[in-house]
Amino acid sequence: MRVYAFLSQIVTFADTVLERDYQYAKGLQVFVKAEGGAAVDLSDAVELTHLRHEQQFAGSVSLDADQGEVSTLPGGLRLLGQS
Repeated sequence: MRVYAFLSQIVTFADTVLERDYQYAKGLQVFVKAEGGAAVDLSDAVELTHLRHEQQFAGSVSLDADQGEVSTLPGGLRLLGQS
């Protein structure tokens, strides 16, 4: 949730289902709290009854070598510990 909240400030997501799930989880977080970073066990309160697995895409996802453009950050990338 924290990663999505951060990235949604930088990138516009067009997936309304992802946004809906984020809002639901954000509201649910108020009610589900772990003490001292311990894991939360909801096995007695939640039971998975249905799971839908559906193919969304069939085909190639390869990129053409002659298309696209790669740009870097100004100043380039530096490894930690190097100046």
